[in-house]
Amino acid sequence: MIEFREHSTTIDTILRENFGGYQQQNDPFEKIAVYYLNGIVGLVSYSIIYDRAEINYILVVNKYRRQNIGGKLLNFALKDIFKNKCKTISLEVEEDNIPAIKLYEKYGFIKKAVRDKYYNNKNAILMVKELR
Repeated sequence: MIEFREHSTTIDTILRENFGGYQQQNDPFEKIAVYYLNGIVGLVSYSIIYDRAEINYILVVNKYRRQNIGGKLLNFALKDIFKNKCKTISLEVEEDNIPAIKLYEKYGFIKKAVRDKYYNNKNAILMVKELR
């Protein structure tokens, strides 16, 4: 089941325990949707800023990966973003995160640029999806 959630102590704890590199956003436009099985096992964070959106992150607990939870979360976010009449969506992804890149490409994102040392000395790929 997927539903919207505000940042909470529970979400922050899950993020810190399962995703050590997570840094809480201080984004007034941020929306979070969580995926539940026996508790929160994944979440997507995205921001809608006027007519554009940014995918901040999609996180799935390790033992639940490769079950299309990331795809379901991305699809949920895309529907909300489209409903809010955004024109473009952008995101950054580590250049060596091949499963994530393939997921984003499957949903129509295109590689636009490389951002040198974007993630603590790791390069990121800027990906964009045009909606109009």
